[in-house]
Amino acid sequence: MPIRKIMPIQEYIKPAKEVVSITPVEESLIQDLIDTARAENEICLSAPRIGSLKRIAVLKESSDDSYVALINPRILDGFGSAVVSESCPKGSGKSKRSLRARMVLVEYQTQKGEVSERIFSDFASYGIQIELDMINCHDEIEN
Repeated sequence: MPIRKIMPIQEYIKPAKEVVSITPVEESLIQDLIDTARAENEICLSAPRIGSLKRIAVLKESSDDSYVALINPRILDGFGSAVVSESCPKGSGKSKRSLRARMVLVEYQTQKGEVSERIFSDFASYGIQIELDMINCHDEIEN
């Protein structure tokens, strides 16, 4: 599958759309996300970052090199807090400090269409929160 270019954040102008059904198009997109995340050494990567306005993200499992697909993810709850240094993707080379939940409870659909809930912590939690900002078109990064 092709490795896609990760787009600059200023190109996100619309929120991503809900995935209604998982067709070969979505399966191919998920594989492109995984291939791109691996090639770019990304822990978490969402479809809007590679040019597709669909509510899909992939997240690297901590124990190995496999990725889990999160379709229509949403955070149900957050636990604890941490101040995290995030790089500003606007090309400035700067970073900002953000308050993020240390753990999040996420509801999502699997590739089989089943609804699942899972708790993610630390880097996985931060990655999901950042990618959901991209999916929802929330750019809170200061210029």
